[in-house]
Amino acid sequence: MFKRIQVPLASLAAVGLLLTACGGGGGGDGGTAAPAASTTVYSAGAITGLGSIIVNGQRIDDSSARIEDDEGQGRGRDDLRVGVQVEVQSRSSNGALVAQQVRMDSAVKGPVQSVNTAANTAVVLGQTVAVSTTTVFDASLTGGLAALQVGDIVEVHAAFDATAGVYRASRIEAEDSTSEYALRGVVSNLRTGAKSFDIGGAQINYASLTPEPTGLADGVRVKVRLATTPVGTTWQAVRLRLASANLPGQGEAHLRGLVSSFTSSSAFVIDGVTVDASGAAFPDGISGLALGAAVSVEGSLRGGVLVAAKVELESRHGDDDSRRPELHGAITALDTIAQTFVLRGVTVSYAAVQTWRDGSAQNLAVGRALEVKGTWSAGGTIVQASRIQFE
Repeated sequence: MFKRIQVPLASLAAVGLLLTACGGGGGGDGGTAAPAASTTVYSAGAITGLGSIIVNGQRIDDSSARIEDDEGQGRGRDDLRVGVQVEVQSRSSNGALVAQQVRMDSAVKGPVQSVNTAANTAVVLGQTVAVSTTTVFDASLTGGLAALQVGDIVEVHAAFDATAGVYRASRIEAEDSTSEYALRGVVSNLRTGAKSFDIGGAQINYASLTPEPTGLADGVRVKVRLATTPVGTTWQAVRLRLASANLPGQGEAHLRGLVSSFTSSSAFVIDGVTVDASGAAFPDGISGLALGAAVSVEGSLRGGVLVAAKVELESRHGDDDSRRPELHGAITALDTIAQTFVLRGVTVSYAAVQTWRDGSAQNLAVGRALEVKGTWSAGGTIVQASRIQFE
């Protein structure tokens, strides 16, 4: 999840981070293995599957978790949808992850100002939002990007690409109405006299905030809430905070995300998280490791720094199952003519399934429990199932 922070010691956006403090157990020959100690797990990124939630390829039981937005307001489990960016605090024992807290955090919420279907982009609240084949659209936005109209209010879950200056969307949801707009991003052109700054193409004034926010500077990551009516072309801040993640001080770590600052192959930042790769292995080599590159890093956290043991380029591993939609649950609606069913609120097409396990299309029925893997349709609203297993 693209996160927000002032200094490169914490955070991740949208597209993903998994920090795992792992336990282990063992026994002597012929003995029974001792149970692993419960350990803390921090995960952040886009949800790629449901039933439990799946973040960065890890299934996390969210049934007993407190679910909240980025300001700590309670939300429901139904708000946890594929593509939503989350931070998860979990406990792990013997490999099972049980979430204690799930925090949702979108990047942009505001009006659509323009749509460019040829370039697969839209401008929302002054920010360029790019969509791809993995972007999920709210079911009401049939047709995906082409369904957006100027003036529509949308909420965008995304990671920020510092190279291109765009938000790479993992999910776009339609909003009927909202009392506030919201924007998470990097401050630029700070004007302390005028009490204003820019984020992307949005000019923001914070003169009405009391007390006046401290710590503002160009390059600092913030989350700002805005009044829905601008004064001229300037948006008025109603709340503002520096953006940071609550990373554990130590533990095993697995991070996926975009390089947001690059010094060398040994020292770089991924969505606000500092990486020390001086002792890391690079199975894919270091060619292509640069600002904006999508990478996967494994290692350990030490005082807010990820000390890498292995660094891989996501471009070489972009089609594995952990990046595809995965759904677990019972069918709630079935259309045998259209060859679709609904699972966890997601419409699934079974017209081109390559692998059936423990059943076939003839066994589909409302209430049957399934595991579904596949890819998103061109419009980002339907999962095209490639593998279905009856559970």
